[in-house]
Amino acid sequence: MNWQLSLIAGSQKHPLGVWATVLLLVLLSIIGATKIDLDVNFYDYFAHDDAGFVGLNQLQQTFVREDGLLFLLENEQDWRQPEQQS
Repeated sequence: MNWQLSLIAGSQKHPLGVWATVLLLVLLSIIGATKIDLDVNFYDYFAHDDAGFVGLNQLQQTFVREDGLLFLLENEQDWRQPEQQS
């Protein structure tokens, strides 16, 4: 308990030291936060020569699914014919 009281007394004597310490901790946390890799890849968890991993890759190559949205636009006039002016 004595170390807590001495820390409080020291912070009251040196308020700029408290601000400097807080600023240093904030800067260190910002530097650390920029190094966090949030782009997690499923394949990083398996060895590349693992039988399940190889089988999954072969299965995905065989049954490729393109995620996208396709539109079918229909028109009375064929788009390959030049426009008829009326």
